[in-house]
Amino acid sequence: MLLIWDLNCWLFALNTSFSKNLYVLYLGGSVNLRVRLVLVGVEGEINLGLAIRTAKNFGVEEVFLVSPKVRIDDEEVIRFSSHARDLLGRVSIVDSLNEALENVEVSACTSARISDRDVLRIPLSPRRFAEIAKLYSRVAVVFGRESTGLT
Repeated sequence: MLLIWDLNCWLFALNTSFSKNLYVLYLGGSVNLRVRLVLVGVEGEINLGLAIRTAKNFGVEEVFLVSPKVRIDDEEVIRFSSHARDLLGRVSIVDSLNEALENVEVSACTSARISDRDVLRIPLSPRRFAEIAKLYSRVAVVFGRESTGLT
């Protein structure tokens, strides 16, 4: 299950609008930071609706779905997206993660596993990613499937 708390933590660590969290500004970042939310293979209608709503709350203007397992026009998606229906209407649906990351300068993929031994994965906290993201203007945060993550 996509944990909205995790999404909140990541978006909170990135400055996505002037009136919202000024964390990256505090670190010397830009108010022009554009954050793209990427959901790979999202499986739950409620999760998708809540993720869209959370993204809207933090000023995210771009949401990309990679091969979603649910329809964005599903009744539950619409209901749980609440006041973020305008963002829901602008969601981009693509077939690959590469497509979702086009024109993005830096991205972070979330994982439930933390290990310093995996050379393919460098663990970063949301705070550390925010420190890196302040050097860029177009960043993405990627979440995998609720059941299996990004595998």
